[in-house]
Amino acid sequence: MPHDAQSPPTFVERRMAALACFCDRHGLTIFLIGLVLCVVSVMVTVKGLGFEADRNALIGSQQPYYQEYMRYKREFPAEDDFVIIVTSSEPKINREVVNRIGSILRADPEHFTDVHEKVDLGFIRERLLLYMSVNDLKELRKQLSDVMPFLRRLLEDPGIVPLFSSINTEIQTFINREIAAAMSGPTPQPRREPPPDAPDIAGSLPMLSIIVSDMAAAVSGRFTYRSPWARLFGGGDPQMQEIPKEFYLESQEGRMYLVLVKPRLAAEGGKFDLADILTVLRAKVKDVQAAYPGVEIGVTGEPVLETDEMQASESDSLRATLVSLVGVLILFVITFGNLTRPSLAMVSLILAMGWTMGYTTLTIGHLNIITVTCLPMLIGLGIDFGIQVISRYEEERLHGFPPVEAMARTLSGTGASIVTAGFTTSVSFASAYLTGFKGIGELGILTGGGLLLSALAMLLVLPALVLFTEQRQMARGRLSEVRPSPLAGLAGVENAMLAHPWAVLTMGLLFTWICIRTAFTLDPLTPRVGFDENLLHLQSRGVGSVEWIRRLDESGGNSVLFAAVVANNVDEARRLEARLKRVPVVKDVESAVPLFPENQEAKLKLIPAIQKELATLPPLKEPLGQVDVRALERVMSQLESIFFLVYPEARRAGEMTIARSIRSFVLSTDTLLERMVAQKPAMSAARLYEYQGAFFHDLTDKLSLIKGPGPVKPLTVASLPGFMRKQLIGTSGKYLLRVFPRENIWDGPARARFIEQVNRAYDDGVREEIRRGASAKREWGVTGSPIMMDQATRLLRESYEQAGRYAFGAIVVLVFLHFLSLRATLLALMPLLLGLIWMLGVMALYNIPFNPANYLVLPLILGIGVANGIYIVRRFQEEGSPAVFSVSTGRAILLSNLTAMIGFASLMIAKYQGIMTLGLVMTIGIGTCVLASLIMLPVTLQILKGWGVKV
Repeated sequence: MPHDAQSPPTFVERRMAALACFCDRHGLTIFLIGLVLCVVSVMVTVKGLGFEADRNALIGSQQPYYQEYMRYKREFPAEDDFVIIVTSSEPKINREVVNRIGSILRADPEHFTDVHEKVDLGFIRERLLLYMSVNDLKELRKQLSDVMPFLRRLLEDPGIVPLFSSINTEIQTFINREIAAAMSGPTPQPRREPPPDAPDIAGSLPMLSIIVSDMAAAVSGRFTYRSPWARLFGGGDPQMQEIPKEFYLESQEGRMYLVLVKPRLAAEGGKFDLADILTVLRAKVKDVQAAYPGVEIGVTGEPVLETDEMQASESDSLRATLVSLVGVLILFVITFGNLTRPSLAMVSLILAMGWTMGYTTLTIGHLNIITVTCLPMLIGLGIDFGIQVISRYEEERLHGFPPVEAMARTLSGTGASIVTAGFTTSVSFASAYLTGFKGIGELGILTGGGLLLSALAMLLVLPALVLFTEQRQMARGRLSEVRPSPLAGLAGVENAMLAHPWAVLTMGLLFTWICIRTAFTLDPLTPRVGFDENLLHLQSRGVGSVEWIRRLDESGGNSVLFAAVVANNVDEARRLEARLKRVPVVKDVESAVPLFPENQEAKLKLIPAIQKELATLPPLKEPLGQVDVRALERVMSQLESIFFLVYPEARRAGEMTIARSIRSFVLSTDTLLERMVAQKPAMSAARLYEYQGAFFHDLTDKLSLIKGPGPVKPLTVASLPGFMRKQLIGTSGKYLLRVFPRENIWDGPARARFIEQVNRAYDDGVREEIRRGASAKREWGVTGSPIMMDQATRLLRESYEQAGRYAFGAIVVLVFLHFLSLRATLLALMPLLLGLIWMLGVMALYNIPFNPANYLVLPLILGIGVANGIYIVRRFQEEGSPAVFSVSTGRAILLSNLTAMIGFASLMIAKYQGIMTLGLVMTIGIGTCVLASLIMLPVTLQILKGWGVKV
């Protein structure tokens, strides 16, 4: 039994010594049982362990906002689409590419469903009159009555020359009649109103100016057709300018097009999981990309981000695990100078890792984006116990003790500290289970149990293997050689520090003060180290789905993130949408509301009369005749002369609107005539013929739209295309309002402003609905990805802090129970507290923020940092000397912390930035804690020893 300078062996120390004898007698049996359990655990893991990629599932179903979100997802299940982005400077090519992608994906129903690159607008075209106001419909009916003869002439004798000849004749006839009336009778009194049959110059000139201007452009070869008929049909409503048959999902003025596609998952009747379908999709997109080298094509969307995140995490974790194992093994070989005992420790650790995965499969059943990092962490932390055992064992062997007695002294001395350190570290992790955050709770269960299993392996399997190996070597007549550690030279450095403890302590406290000033503002005491809530900053750099999300957000279009507001009916949705659009932080609101015309009943009473009137018009006489350029020149010159004479009269009469319209018409006519004169007649005729075709076919298209295919039917939910209905109408008939932010709500402050203002506007809207009597209570809340992201980040942060408080409280109790001394407990905690301050100072100095991934350091570092203090104070109690490098304890602590740093530093090779920053901060934290342990605690103990203070 090791000599204790101040107290006799405890019950735990005696039991640990007895454990050494048990391991000596049953070494092979213990190893074989451990191996069998490991194999069974691996088999259970391969068969039953899954991966939970949904970040929302990490929150826990008991959270109210999670329940609200899941209620929303049940009402609107068609949300989780893949988004394919096609971008180039040529809209025509973009449309061709998305059409091809859509056709390819629709041809593969085994993997994909609900493919949408465009929306058929037939349901709007056949109900176009419903989208006009009641007043516009009345005006349209009046206008049609006035222009029916004109329209009939156009359709019976189509052509731009007959059009302007008819206008010229009408004006000339009216002027001649007015002149004849003036010459044949007494001087008439001035009329306040024009006669009923007077040509509507004020109403027709703006449309005529557009026509003549476009004709001039057509003659010059710069032809872009603009419909002039919107002024006649619809009071100039812009939506009458062009009613396409289909609408593509686009942004950036046609430079970026989208294709939405839903994966046919195994859970929904398919045969494949999300990752397999995504692989197929990217292969198909790659083939299309090869055919269009000038077009960029990307795949993104929330399910794509989650899948890429999962795959990156799994890949990063595997690489980190291998790097950690190799790094620890190399460090072992360098430190111990042989492969035998380090290899035994690694075998014990591998068995513990196998047990841990089986334990995880049975208790949790899956890994998640947080727990996937556990293996490299457990390698770095679990091997600590093995280092302590081997280092102390070799120290006792160097003192001349035979193997069994050396192992008994090892387990009696260091083993008891390993038990306490194992429990404190395990408790620091397991305390996360009390936070209520499911993802962190699972991490606590996994790592807490894994650390206890690692401690068990190092206290049972490792001693059994060491003693079994020693027995085999003794049977061969030779015993393994134990050589001094290469780290023994650090004892000289330590002795120099202990010779000047006050100087070292003063420098340490000065450095601590610098770190406090760097890490905190003193009035009030607030950390300078920030908290980065932007989840995109956690994603893997260079991953396509992340980069395309950024490009989509920067494109000027709507973000992929939106708040979801649910309304009970279309009228309520209309009022809520109007209110939400007035919110400063809201960029846009998308819903089915604009698709449902207001006052449908009143409009349906007016529309039949308009359709009946138009039904009397003849069809367009085809084919259109060629354009007689000379005849057109003559008629346009005559019109120009007439309006040139009318222009001064309009100005004198104060009709400035008419005067401006006349001037615009005359200038456009001048331009047309000049270009026709400068151009060869045949070329002018050909280009004007092209314009003439567009002009008259546009007229018939507008007339066809107004007449419709038959009686206009009211627009109902069933009338909407399936894509829109699935996206915007719930399974029980609720209406979805997608509220898009004006700012980048990946950033925490912008997200908080957006959520706060949208919630306020929605609450005001609900109160208004209650006053109207439309609703008795608030049935739904504002939900969606931004709310889930914000709440999850807040809960995650609070959970880590809560876990840290729980862990610290549990650690203090366990350390006190171990030492049964308040002074010893405070001394054991001192390196942890100093290490945390130093860590924050380094982070503030290099501007390393916390984030939702690396904030996990808060509970983790507590258990790791306090273990060093336990080992040092316990050895001081045994030996009565703080010189831990003169014995194995200092070397073991340094080595175990280096292995822990290797375990976490291996995470820094991860592409996933969340895991990388966790590894970075934990490496810094472990480094500062071990420095505080090996520098500040020994010199403090030396000072206390000099004062005669008992620890």
